[in-house]
Formats: sequence, structure tokens, C-alpha cells
Amino acid sequence: MLKFSFTELGLESVYSLTALCNLPSQRVMQKIGMHNLNQDFQHPRLEPDSPLSWHCLYHISRQAWLESNT
Repeated sequence: MLKFSFTELGLESVYSLTALCNLPSQRVMQKIGMHNLNQDFQHPRLEPDSPLSWHCLYHISRQAWLESNT
């Protein structure tokens, strides 16, 4: 996904989000080089009392991806 995003689509950044309680997804994002932006937010389409309502945002720049894949 990241290779396609940066080499084929020419994107400068990729963002990903997941529920705070979804630790396996967070580990996958960390493993592929993404970093938590520490900008947790309540998903606007979920009920506020849902255990899935709070999300975290991850990011990786094209430059960071290139540096980690050379």
C-alpha cells in the first residue's frame, strides 16, 4: 500500500486511523513506519458511548518512507 501510494500515485503523505482500542492495527501501522500523531478524536459517525468511538491518527511522509526503504 505505501509503495503504491508513494511511487504510483505520487502522494507526499499517507494517513491512517483506527480505534484506540484496536492495538493490533496500531502495531501494524507502527511496523510499516507510521507514527502516531497524538491527535486522538471521537469519530463523528459513531455514538459517543461506543467503545470504538475514540480514534488515533497515524502518518508517514514520502521522505520518511524513502529513507526507511533504501
